[in-house]
Amino acid sequence: MLLKVVTLMLTAGVFPYYFTYEGRLYDSSGNVYNGQAEFILKLYDVREGGSPLWEENHTVEVRDGFFSVKAGGSNPLPESFPSPAYLGVEVNSSGEMSPRLEVGSVPFSFLSKKALSTERVVLRKISTSHMYPNKCISDPNTCCLRSTPVYYSLPVPALLTGNMGGDVLISFSISFIALSDTPAGETRGYGFRLYVDGNPVNGSFQACSAVVPWGLCNVSINYHIPNLQEGVHTFEVKYCAVNDNVTGEVRMYDYSFQVMEVP
Repeated sequence: MLLKVVTLMLTAGVFPYYFTYEGRLYDSSGNVYNGQAEFILKLYDVREGGSPLWEENHTVEVRDGFFSVKAGGSNPLPESFPSPAYLGVEVNSSGEMSPRLEVGSVPFSFLSKKALSTERVVLRKISTSHMYPNKCISDPNTCCLRSTPVYYSLPVPALLTGNMGGDVLISFSISFIALSDTPAGETRGYGFRLYVDGNPVNGSFQACSAVVPWGLCNVSINYHIPNLQEGVHTFEVKYCAVNDNVTGEVRMYDYSFQVMEVP
């Protein structure tokens, strides 16, 4: 049976060295897939042709089409990670899908293990749950782009606290999908803002709106603080809803959030 993947999330990890590949499976008729599926993942340095630099097999439980695979979980990824890199995916012996997926690492996550010396401080968190965010239907003025926007903590809070200082790099990425329980065409959007010690950081607002059915949004915030005073600091990412007429559900996927001190 020919399967197709219509959504993708790649979340890189530092220790262990891996990335998470998530998406949704449909059969060739467009029906949502349920049950176990056999995945073969291959990593290439070319978009077409060539020989795989790495390969790994997974048996994955797929529910309502949604799946998650930890690439590098059983067979370590190459220490010298290719750039560019392309992921080849085969499901249930249906042949490798085309085109291959370009792998873009979350900044600072695919640094070599050697580079992460004791001279650097890394605060890092990856969520392990799917989340359902709030909407701003009670008062339209609390939406992101209205007069009095309200930012909420994520259902699984993106919160890091530690002793940091100097040249600091902050990275956050998340994906969310507009579930197909309302008519196609309705947009469901969210904005995300970075807070340092409870104060919003200018320039870090990122918004994305998905259109049902099956719309996916990928949000990435990368922020550089050059001269952070040494001390205990709190870093957090909060969200707000962009539009006030949402009637259906939106599911957020696992996020990656980390703060690195660079010597």
